[in-house]
Amino acid sequence: TRHLTRVERSLYRDLIDLYYDTEQSLNGDFEKLARRIICDDEDKGALRMVLDEFFVLQEDGYHNTRCDAEIAKYQEKSEQASLAGKASAAKRLNAKPTDVEQTLNGRTTNQNQNQNQNQEREEGDKSPDLCPHQAIVDLYHDTLPAARRIRDWTPARQQALRTRWREKPERQDLDWWKNFFGYVQKSDFLCGRSPAMPGRKPFELSLDWLCKSENFVKVLEGAYES
Repeated sequence: TRHLTRVERSLYRDLIDLYYDTEQSLNGDFEKLARRIICDDEDKGALRMVLDEFFVLQEDGYHNTRCDAEIAKYQEKSEQASLAGKASAAKRLNAKPTDVEQTLNGRTTNQNQNQNQNQEREEGDKSPDLCPHQAIVDLYHDTLPAARRIRDWTPARQQALRTRWREKPERQDLDWWKNFFGYVQKSDFLCGRSPAMPGRKPFELSLDWLCKSENFVKVLEGAYES
């Protein structure tokens, strides 16, 4: 980046910082992105040059190959640490589930008893920790049609969902995710049905947002119930 002007270098750093802070691609709407990083009108030409040189615009926003790779690597290390048998990971696995999780787990149990009573799961070639990404994405689209559509399932996105899938055994079941998305659908805020604050648009839900650890926990704790 030595060839960049001071303004271009500053904008580049702002974009990279935002990329790592959100752990996802940048907003593909140029004006919204410029507003997000507080880019003045006189600097928008420089912003376009930086985006054209260092980022690739895809259907879900601006991507940076190096950022995507490093985010995926970071999330992979985080997952390995949580599954390495450390006391903190074990404590989470054995912790008492929240009221929402108890409800979701109960529904899953009932559905399995009613729908799969005469079916046996195949063993060996279907490990319980293999995350069925496409099936969960399909459930997300079917249950939450108003939410942001998934068009490019990047490595970073895969890692985030895989981590949530593996954290607890009861989540390794598609019925659990179907119930989870159904619970999310009842939230006026998460589904953009709540009145927006003056000057701001309603919240736009995405699977990326749901799969982030902090957001995922808040949803399960009932923080967004209507």
